[in-house]
Amino acid sequence: MRSQLSFAKPIEAYRGRRRGGRWAILLFFAALVVSGFVVLLLVYRSTGQVVDEGAPTLLIEIEAGSGAPEIAQQLLERELVVSEYAFNAAVFFEGARGKLQAGTYELSGAMSARQIVEIMRDGQTQELRVTIPEGLRLDEVAELLEQADVADAADFLQATREDYAFTFLQSKPSDQDLEGFLFPDTYHFMPEVTARQVVEKMLENFEQKIVDLLGAFEADDRSLYEILTLASIVEGEVPHSQDRPVVAGVFVNRLEDNLPLQADSTLAFLTKRDTIDFSVADTEIDDLYNTYRYAGLPPGPINSPGLESIMAALNPEPTEFYYFISDPETDETHFAKTLNDHNANVARYLSD
Repeated sequence: MRSQLSFAKPIEAYRGRRRGGRWAILLFFAALVVSGFVVLLLVYRSTGQVVDEGAPTLLIEIEAGSGAPEIAQQLLERELVVSEYAFNAAVFFEGARGKLQAGTYELSGAMSARQIVEIMRDGQTQELRVTIPEGLRLDEVAELLEQADVADAADFLQATREDYAFTFLQSKPSDQDLEGFLFPDTYHFMPEVTARQVVEKMLENFEQKIVDLLGAFEADDRSLYEILTLASIVEGEVPHSQDRPVVAGVFVNRLEDNLPLQADSTLAFLTKRDTIDFSVADTEIDDLYNTYRYAGLPPGPINSPGLESIMAALNPEPTEFYYFISDPETDETHFAKTLNDHNANVARYLSD
């Protein structure tokens, strides 16, 4: 019986099969690339589509900390984009991930998602922006607001004399304005804002800033208004935060011993002069805000203190010092226990 032998196929047959397999793989990947390109093109085109070319403009506020998905949903709800996907794609194509800015924007469904992303990325808000530095008096704040076209100075000052329903204002005497309560910060306002709305926004900011301190205020023997008054004096006296608790301690020592505070910042408030160069006649002005002539705290705050000064007045550092001066050239604060030591500091650091 003959044995059946199997013979190997020619090598050329395998080569032909391999060539066919390679072509199939190449065609598969080519199809993927073409499909991907088509999808990418369709996605990009969606970022240029508009909801309605005749759509009106709307004001929309983007909260700080909002991400692209939250903003996309907000825009879709207001019918400003064709889809959330289109907006998120526009963020990708415009390289705007993590760069969208908070604020109030004037947008329209006649804008494409790419246009809206560009506006938000560049921060083209419709708001009026103004920064209120620490230590300004109300009249100085009013001037800044008027310069920024936020509010008329006279209207603003009138609004600071009106009543507002904030619990923290209960310790404020009824005959006092809101000096000290309008927290220094950067604010954004819409062009049509009223002076009262400006004041309310600043008071709301003050409330938010001190909310964690309310327990400490309530536990203190002094009223919030007294603490704020001291904080405003500290704000006006020294520029560096590390000196403020000690300066507050100096003033507490003098208050407890019924010594005049002799704070130049109160004379600056009284005379509306931004200087520390006061005459003997200035120190003799008959006014309760003159802490050279009258012992104790003045009737109310003399400026808008920042949070560091409020913290210093709330938690003054115990000290043996009763005097201090601030070097106008270096802004360095020099403390003294006795009048003789203080006079020596004055001769050393303040003499011409």
